[in-house]
Amino acid sequence: MKKSFIILIILFSLPSNTATSNEYMKSILRDGNYMFRNGNFDGAIGMYEICANQYNISKYQNKCKDNIAKAKKAKRIAQIKRLAEETKIIEEKKIADAKALEEYKKSPAGIKEAEEKRIAEEKRLAKKKRKEKERLAEEKAAKDKKLAKEKAAKDKKLAKEKAAKEKKLAEEKLAKKELEKILSLIPAQTDLEKAQNFINTLENFVKQNPDEFDIIRLSEFFIIIKPISNGFLDSKLKNDLKLLKEFTNSSSAFVEHYKILEEMSVGNEVKKIDQTISSLEQNIKTIKGFLVNNSDSIDFEQWVDDLKKAKKILNNPNSHDELVIENERLSNVVLKETKLAEEKISAKLIIVELKQYLRLNLTTDLAPPILDQIKSLEQAIKKENIEDIISVENISKEFIFKKFEEPRLIAAEEKRIADAKALEEYKKSPAGIKEAEEKRLVKKKRLAEKKRLANFKPVYFECSYRAGTKTIFISWGYDGKTVSFEGFPIKMGKNRQDETFMTILEKKSGKDNFKLTSIYSFLSTEYLVNFNERSSTATMFGSVMRGSCY
Repeated sequence: MKKSFIILIILFSLPSNTATSNEYMKSILRDGNYMFRNGNFDGAIGMYEICANQYNISKYQNKCKDNIAKAKKAKRIAQIKRLAEETKIIEEKKIADAKALEEYKKSPAGIKEAEEKRIAEEKRLAKKKRKEKERLAEEKAAKDKKLAKEKAAKDKKLAKEKAAKEKKLAEEKLAKKELEKILSLIPAQTDLEKAQNFINTLENFVKQNPDEFDIIRLSEFFIIIKPISNGFLDSKLKNDLKLLKEFTNSSSAFVEHYKILEEMSVGNEVKKIDQTISSLEQNIKTIKGFLVNNSDSIDFEQWVDDLKKAKKILNNPNSHDELVIENERLSNVVLKETKLAEEKISAKLIIVELKQYLRLNLTTDLAPPILDQIKSLEQAIKKENIEDIISVENISKEFIFKKFEEPRLIAAEEKRIADAKALEEYKKSPAGIKEAEEKRLVKKKRLAEKKRLANFKPVYFECSYRAGTKTIFISWGYDGKTVSFEGFPIKMGKNRQDETFMTILEKKSGKDNFKLTSIYSFLSTEYLVNFNERSSTATMFGSVMRGSCY
């Protein structure tokens, strides 16, 4: 595609008459010969290449081709000769410089310079020795500093490790103390409860592992201790239970099973207590936030009392149940304040909305009732009673709906009905009927075009464009979706191939009619192509070439 465009430029730029072309190429050959005689071989080669170009047909074309080879050979010979002369001059200068240097060394000035160099060298060596001594001293100082720094870092590391170890021990001690505190809150089991738990565990184990014990011996034990399951435990039954435990100790699997269940039971209790403590601590933290952010609340003193009581129970609880009850109480306090805060925000938003309506109705009869609504909401917020706030909010919302929103909705509905009626009347009018028919025809035309393109039979043809005595051939194609130029598909809009070449494809009015603009550097060619009529024109330098297409 790019090559075709460049060729077209060349065709435009060359003389179209053969006689004129011969004269022009003769002058090019003459200029090349002049440059050749004056040693300008590069210039001569350039002129010969123009003359020998396949598009510049003349009787001097073969002569120019021969001269290109001669000029290139002469250029190589001249380069070799120049290099040899330059090498000879350099070598002669080198010998002369060496001889002059030897004579200078024997002269008074040369002897004096040599002595000055010797003294300068002695000074340089002394300076070098001094610097080496300073370097060794600096290295020693740096080494000492490094050792001191390493020692300080090591001491710091040891101190840090010691502090971390002490912190870990303190944390472990605190954790142990906390665990002991939690374990002390686990309700103690009675002897009867312990016995019943052991029997239940054993029964479940035997169901899963029927061959672990002598079933007859085990059955005898279960018959003897049956009263325990019914809630009775005396000294004889305690002794019988002890014998049963000794019997079950023969099974390491059951012993391990029972131990795991006991540990899991304790772990579950610890987990429940820990969760209750964490929840209570979070509630305490939340109420502290209420004190900081709501110092003017009517519940301020009650929150202070709640915190004192909660902290006392948290620091020294008597039981898990006491923690649960206190946590539930504080959770209700937090829930109440959270819900109150939400309702206060909702009421304040309604006040903002009412104030907007007030600004729009300052001089109307609506101003007084709007003010009453605002004052009612402000008083309810101040009292901090959730039920009162919700009640006043509902009244204000109903007021806003009745006075402002409902009239708008009614007006909008009336307008919708009026618009729908006007539209129906317009559709029946001559203008409406005409518009509907135009839309129908446009839609029909668009669908027909869409159907045509869907079943489009690709069109391919070649056009020749004549510029003087020169002719260029370009092939075009269109498949209903994509235009192709010289076999290359081109997208609609701008298509940049490189920094120097770009195409612009546009759809023109008319059936299958397109405009393609090719831009090379600062030169452009414009093609108009009609695939329906299989016709094309090319425009360049203001000249229009009508293509012969087939």
